[in-house]
Amino acid sequence: MKEYHWEIKSSGFVKADSVEDARKKLKEDPISFVMDDEKYLEIDVDVLASNKDDLSDGEWEKLSNRLDNIEREQAVAWGLNKISGGFVKAEFNEVVDDKIHITITDGVKSDCEDRVNTAHCSLWRDTLKYTD
Repeated sequence: MKEYHWEIKSSGFVKADSVEDARKKLKEDPISFVMDDEKYLEIDVDVLASNKDDLSDGEWEKLSNRLDNIEREQAVAWGLNKISGGFVKAEFNEVVDDKIHITITDGVKSDCEDRVNTAHCSLWRDTLKYTD
């Protein structure tokens, strides 16, 4: 069994007389602020923090550059670089034997459109070329 790093992000508003007072209130009872139904809450497992140790520093640097290139290539290929709100995000998931598994998320997020596509792919560990 492997350990995974998790993270909870929450945001909202707290009534206070000053920044120091707001920090104090949040530290006194953070759970009540996180569990408030009217607050935004995001819970996720941090795959990068959990799996980054599976690669050497050199491999991680090469993969990081390759993910940046994939984002640029996909944005141009799909024309998302010319659309307001267009985005592409390539993320490392895990290493299994000689393959590096990644997730590519792209789409358009704006005030009038919310379209997201997700693809799960793998790269050869030694060449960083697509396996499929």
